[in-house]
Amino acid sequence: MNANELEFSTTLRFPVNDRYRLSFQMKLGEKSIILEGIVASRVKQGNLYLYELRIAGSSISRTDWIRELNEWLLRHQPALPEHKVHYLYRN
Repeated sequence: MNANELEFSTTLRFPVNDRYRLSFQMKLGEKSIILEGIVASRVKQGNLYLYELRIAGSSISRTDWIRELNEWLLRHQPALPEHKVHYLYRN
C-alpha cells in the first residue's frame, strides 16, 4: 500500500475496468478510513487473484491519508529513523 495504490488478494474475481470501483473500509491507527479505487490489474496466483487498486478517493484528505500512512509505516518499522520514512516508499 502506498499513497496512490494498494494491492490485495482474494478468491473473488473482479473485472479490470475503469468504470468498476471498489471501496475498502480500514482502520489505520485510530482512524477508520474508507478508500475507493479502480481495479488496475488482476493476476491469478493459485486459487487467488492479486489485484492492484488505484486509489481514486478517500474519506479523509490526501494530506491526512499520507500522514496516517507514514505514521503506520513508522510504527511497523521501529528500527527506521522517523526522518527516513521516504526510504520505505522507494524500496
